[in-house]
Amino acid sequence: AVVPRNDASEVAALFSSPAGEGLECSPDGFFQEAHPKLRPVDTLLDGVFLAGCCQGPKDIPDTVAQAKAAASSALGVLARYEKTRSA
Repeated sequence: AVVPRNDASEVAALFSSPAGEGLECSPDGFFQEAHPKLRPVDTLLDGVFLAGCCQGPKDIPDTVAQAKAAASSALGVLARYEKTRSA
């Protein structure tokens, strides 16, 4: 059986903002996305994304698809940063 990390709540606390937003753990101990259907790789903290078994048990194709979505989202953050930096 796939189980969450023993220190998942401690890891989530490392990524929390002063406003209290960031990574959250679900009741079963896995990291929780911002919205399961609309934002499945996003967290409440801008620029922090989830992929794979950190959200719960997943097979390899789902993990790869989610990793691609997280990488695409991260690229979007970097592109916004580059535009504001060069302006």
